[in-house]
Amino acid sequence: MQARVSSFRYLLLLAIAWLAGCALQPPVTIRGEADPALQAQLAGVERWQLDGKLAVRTPQQSESARVQWAQDGDSFDIRLSGPAGLKATRIYGMPGGVRFEQGERRESAGSAEALSERLIGWPLPAAGLTYWLRGLPARDVPPQAASYTEQGWLAELEQAGWQLHFSQHQPVGNVVLPGRIEAARGDVRITVIIKQWTLP
Repeated sequence: MQARVSSFRYLLLLAIAWLAGCALQPPVTIRGEADPALQAQLAGVERWQLDGKLAVRTPQQSESARVQWAQDGDSFDIRLSGPAGLKATRIYGMPGGVRFEQGERRESAGSAEALSERLIGWPLPAAGLTYWLRGLPARDVPPQAASYTEQGWLAELEQAGWQLHFSQHQPVGNVVLPGRIEAARGDVRITVIIKQWTLP
């Protein structure tokens, strides 16, 4: 009888712990198909600006900066302002041709990802983020996996070696855009928190 009571108490404690974990991490309802109309609407947003915070963590460094991003079609202009290696950094151009400015330093390369990894120590996947920031899979590389919320918003994406999580969606004009994007590849973690979207 005592053993039965002890087993019951043990199972009860396990159930309480499991429920507590669920309370801390509320489940997100995922469905497997995108909403084509919503995706087309987001793809039509080709000119935009955002102001927010970018945080990066690698085994060698952990830093954050203000990010201001202006997009016009395939052209982007990214300004990072923060301490240490991100102080007054500008990365601009388009896929295939990117320039880097930091104080008196000027560099150019074929991609923002390669350029940023060489100059500031971690890869900024600007070509992918051009789409990911809007809650879209990038156009040029097929995604390995994608899942969507009940509302049709992109929730999880695996593409070009990056694992992405989208949350805090917010209405901006006549569209709904992500407010927080977490991207991970290997031991690199990048988080973008968007404080303000501006659409023309």
